[in-house]
Amino acid sequence: DKLPAVQNTLQMYINNLGPRDRIALIDFDDAIRDPVVVVGTPEGRNQGLAFISGLDADGGTRLYDAALFARNWLQSNLREDAINAVLILTDGIDSGEGITLEQLGTELQSSGFETDQRIAFFTIGYGNAGDFDPQALETIADLNGGYYSEGNAATISSIMADLQLEF
Repeated sequence: DKLPAVQNTLQMYINNLGPRDRIALIDFDDAIRDPVVVVGTPEGRNQGLAFISGLDADGGTRLYDAALFARNWLQSNLREDAINAVLILTDGIDSGEGITLEQLGTELQSSGFETDQRIAFFTIGYGNAGDFDPQALETIADLNGGYYSEGNAATISSIMADLQLEF
């Protein structure tokens, strides 16, 4: 039931995109896939919703590598007229197959709010205690001017409303 919660969150977010908004969706598990860029037009929102409906829980969680991949992609696609941020939605603990949290932290500091890039990180963990590592998600968010939230039914609407205000 965690994947449907993630999909609902993304659907709410995409349905509220404005005509100037642009997001990149990156699917990850034990592999990190190329981003699908979604714009806030009716066609773009439909493309994003189709992508979301096709998400599948395939196993593994390369969380730290995916976070770095997203940051690197965003660095290559920075928009001066936009707030550049990464929103991580996860239901798992990093599988330990790639970089460590400490290595990710070092990398993220080079693009944090004290730099010209100012890339923020927001993290949301889904599931029960033990399904994901809230301290790791807090650490990732704290490094780059964002925040961590638990993705449950009671908080998800307010989280997404807050993020819409941030962006």
